[in-house]
Amino acid sequence: VIPANGPPPTPEPVSEPEAVTETKHVTDTIPVRETDPMPAFTLELSMAQSSFSWQGQEMDLQYVITNPSDEDALNVELRNELPALLSYIDAAAGDSGKPTELTLANGSTVIGIEWPLLAAGQRVTGTITLLISADAPNGAVIQNIAVAGADNAQSVSAGINIGMPPAILPDFR
Repeated sequence: VIPANGPPPTPEPVSEPEAVTETKHVTDTIPVRETDPMPAFTLELSMAQSSFSWQGQEMDLQYVITNPSDEDALNVELRNELPALLSYIDAAAGDSGKPTELTLANGSTVIGIEWPLLAAGQRVTGTITLLISADAPNGAVIQNIAVAGADNAQSVSAGINIGMPPAILPDFR
């Protein structure tokens, strides 16, 4: 477009920006965080439901922790945060195990059992008695996970699904 009163003005030349080079020497070293090595062995954990149960009934969950190594496991602990549809009744532990109950800030209950020592190649058992909520819907599956660990052993988890009776009974014709 040419303006009505003459030719367009000549644009002024644009200069290229000067290149700036900055060299920075780093003489400090970044410290490396030391971490504890992973324990050499892992405990074994199994859990089982004692019998078929349904809404409003008590049931037992049985736990077995085994130390498969040739080293004693120190301060062994089983922890199980209960799902909302399960309520804690009681706990029992063999081999000087000590049951504990803790209520978290969110209102959920964590059941624990602690043993001071689990000798190499040995096992300990624990049983937690629970009440299944009468409000659990038919067909519901309650998922429950527990974890076992020790000061000098890697933690391990185990889980169980507790199924409520189906909403509609199967037709086997």
